[in-house]
Amino acid sequence: MNDNTHTEAQAYGWFALRSALHKEEAVKQEILETFSRDEVKEILIPTLYTLNLTKPVKKYMPGYMILHMADDPLLFRKLKKLKNVRSFLGDPTPLTPSEVENMINIINNTEPQKIFTQLQAGTSVIVKEGPFKDFQGVIASTNLEKANCIVDVYILGRSTPVELSFSQIEQET
Repeated sequence: MNDNTHTEAQAYGWFALRSALHKEEAVKQEILETFSRDEVKEILIPTLYTLNLTKPVKKYMPGYMILHMADDPLLFRKLKKLKNVRSFLGDPTPLTPSEVENMINIINNTEPQKIFTQLQAGTSVIVKEGPFKDFQGVIASTNLEKANCIVDVYILGRSTPVELSFSQIEQET
């Protein structure tokens, strides 16, 4: 039997592969060009879609990709020899079904992160970074396209409108 031929009984699993940072797409392309679909069935790069218009897609796990591939020690060694591949997560050890399901749910979610939609006018918030850190305020208005809002922050007993990004505030509990 040829090294690149796998039988129907071949065991497959999902494995986390670590690549050089920001080289995930290049590694994915090299794997697709080098290995057969019998060896590597699918490659996923975990990403999130955010409300930030300048960079709407962000890596969820920078430097990692998830491969559905043959559970074959020879294949693991060949993959680790590729340019910009660092290692497998674990021995390599297959991911558990729940880990795979969570990852696929994150990858398939093309909606912007829901946390921002909870922030609306009238919501009490605490500023968590910037010059107004630890100040309390109330959201006066939101701009989902810019992922920011106007917060009325109380400074010396007076309400002062301050423009903040969603990442700078958190809902008061």
